[in-house]
Amino acid sequence: MIEPIQVFSSDCRQYKTAFEVFLRCTNQKTTAFNLLHPLVKNLPHHGRLLDVGAGDGTLTGMLAPYFEDTLALEPNAELGEKLRRRCPGVNILPKRIDDVHMNLHADLILCSHVLYYIDRSKWMAVLDKLASWLAPGGTLVCVLQNPSTDCMRMVEYLYQDHFDLSSLAQRFDIFAGHRYRQDLRTLPSMIEAPDEDTAYTIAEFVLNVVPMREPVPRDLLLDHVNRFFRGPDGLYRFSCDQDFLVIQHRR
Repeated sequence: MIEPIQVFSSDCRQYKTAFEVFLRCTNQKTTAFNLLHPLVKNLPHHGRLLDVGAGDGTLTGMLAPYFEDTLALEPNAELGEKLRRRCPGVNILPKRIDDVHMNLHADLILCSHVLYYIDRSKWMAVLDKLASWLAPGGTLVCVLQNPSTDCMRMVEYLYQDHFDLSSLAQRFDIFAGHRYRQDLRTLPSMIEAPDEDTAYTIAEFVLNVVPMREPVPRDLLLDHVNRFFRGPDGLYRFSCDQDFLVIQHRR
């Protein structure tokens, strides 16, 4: 009998467990903060941070001290509880961005690795909603993995699917009537796993960003992990470079 890979949604316990393994083995959050920190310093006001899909609060905790108030959206209950413990002063709204219908204003809006879990037909509306919440002089930063990373090539190879923030940026510029300045930056990031089990858990987590109608066989994913990510020293390394779309009102 062929055993398929595990399939889980972003609001379940399996997601939280796999996400924590991923975070232990990557420098994505540190890389993101290195880009965000100068943006934060240059903001004219530091009233509110809005973190959409804050996860366990790793990046939220780095950024929140720079703002008077922080609001975090996190629909995963277990991640939300970890976020609450890590960032006790942060206001947490346990909702998805699609379900938020209120008038918000924030000086920095961060939407990091959230669009994977939203139907592409809604991406434009979501980006437009986030941009509408910008306070005067504020900055919106939307983050996804670059489509040329080892992780995203794996998604494309096994599921013939990919995510492209640059294409979204071009379409949003037209959709928004050129009302915003946009800057797309790519920063290198890496995953380093000590053994096969850890590397497999991370690869399975990455594949779960795709709506899986037919999960691939576990052996197929394991073969991919060992063939492409295992180094001669026995460690598993795969790239997860991040694209940062920086959006600001035109002055």
